[in-house]
Amino acid sequence: MISSVAKDMKVTPVFIPTTKVYESISQGVVEGAYQPVEALSSFRLAEVADNTLVIPGGLYRGSFAIVMNIDTFRGLSKEDQQAIKEVSGEKLSRLFGKMWDDVDNAAYETALEGGHTFTPASPEMIESLKKSSEPLVNNWYKVAEKRKVDGPAAYEYFYQQLDQGL
Repeated sequence: MISSVAKDMKVTPVFIPTTKVYESISQGVVEGAYQPVEALSSFRLAEVADNTLVIPGGLYRGSFAIVMNIDTFRGLSKEDQQAIKEVSGEKLSRLFGKMWDDVDNAAYETALEGGHTFTPASPEMIESLKKSSEPLVNNWYKVAEKRKVDGPAAYEYFYQQLDQGL
């Protein structure tokens, strides 16, 4: 997705690990990066990039998992298995989401205090980004349908949750 959106934004995508972004910007290899706001602090990017283009809702969402070998899980007591299940899934996802929001907000404030400039994307740019991502969304609908999921309803629900800050 990012490469499609980047091309639509008239930039050339270069894929590098997040841990190499600081070095790449400071040496002029790249001029910017698609990163969450927290990267301004956690990867010290505010030291080498003094501007951030703000896209409402961001350009992408990361997906993370905590995994355990099934035999190890089965080797746990029933009480421990239940304890893990009770704090996992949506509950853990919401907790991590809140934590990420908090570190994004802290990084935003710190960067702003340090003279960093945050520029909101124009309505025209936002509309262009939505249009360029339509093929990706439509493809996701097809994948969801194969899994017997109502893609448009799930997509709408996702954005409702974002709008509610959940």
